[in-house]
Amino acid sequence: VYELYTARKTYGGYEQSPAVIEATKKGKSININPLLFAIPMICDAIGSTLLLFAYLYIPVSVAQMMQGSIVFVTAILSIVFLRRRLFRHHWTGLVLVFVGICLVGLSVIVAGKDDDGDQPVLGICLMIGSILIQGSQFIVEEKLFADYYLAPLRVVGWEGIWGTILFLILLPILQFISCDDQFCSVTGYVEDSWFAMRQAWHNPFTLIMLI
Repeated sequence: VYELYTARKTYGGYEQSPAVIEATKKGKSININPLLFAIPMICDAIGSTLLLFAYLYIPVSVAQMMQGSIVFVTAILSIVFLRRRLFRHHWTGLVLVFVGICLVGLSVIVAGKDDDGDQPVLGICLMIGSILIQGSQFIVEEKLFADYYLAPLRVVGWEGIWGTILFLILLPILQFISCDDQFCSVTGYVEDSWFAMRQAWHNPFTLIMLI
């Protein structure tokens, strides 16, 4: 909406903006089915969920460093599915990233039991799954949207809308599913949003960060 308002105010209409005119000359379409944005959103939701589960088993600092391997995964997937060609300096960088990530993961396994979790191998497996799915998201987006002109705000907006709809459906259901595993809420359910909001309300720092 903001994108359309700005274009209409500045250029008299969205189709009259210089970027749209240039994209049209290159044969790119500006009309797209909004449902397509739900596909990368699902990749993001699954990848983020696996990442949060991984935090239960490995230190957050290690998980954040391992996320750097998204660069490696995305590069390999781009070769396979987008037929991209990488040069020597690209491969050198990828090898260094891969070796660094392997050393980080190995350090967790060798250290064994630590303060943040007691199953580091499971945590690393969850991280790898998260990285593969999140890396796939970039490839899916480029494959689906390569023939369209899409402003960044439009992409982020639609993916956010579909993500909100997804969790508005899932969260009420998860509130009533009993669970006593460590994956679940301390109140005995898979998810307890009211409990989470009460925690945030009683912790000013958390509340400020959420806002």
